[in-house]
Amino acid sequence: MILSVLPSLLDYSFFGTALLRLILGLVVLQLGYRILFKSPPPDNRRRLAGGLVLVSGALLVVGFLTQVAALAIAIFALAALIIKLRAEFSFGDRVSFYLLLLAAALALLTLGPGAFAIDLPL
Repeated sequence: MILSVLPSLLDYSFFGTALLRLILGLVVLQLGYRILFKSPPPDNRRRLAGGLVLVSGALLVVGFLTQVAALAIAIFALAALIIKLRAEFSFGDRVSFYLLLLAAALALLTLGPGAFAIDLPL
């Protein structure tokens, strides 16, 4: 059995998940805004991806349909990761960013929304 260094902090893991959900939601909201409004005029694929990312980020921030939003972000991040890896052939900053988005989204997909969410399990 492995002992935790700070076992009393494990009582607050529910709030850690909420913090991850909130921060990921804000980062994804900013990413969706940049895709839709700050980049060159988007084509239909970029408009769809930007809208999906923007809505998913908003859902994460309020804590509604967290697992659905996390799944959508994970699919987006995986697609962007594959595209960036094919284009750059190395692990640059953008590849690392999308890898981190994918990991955080998969963590929320499995952990759930955490505290202060609308879709808490009953």
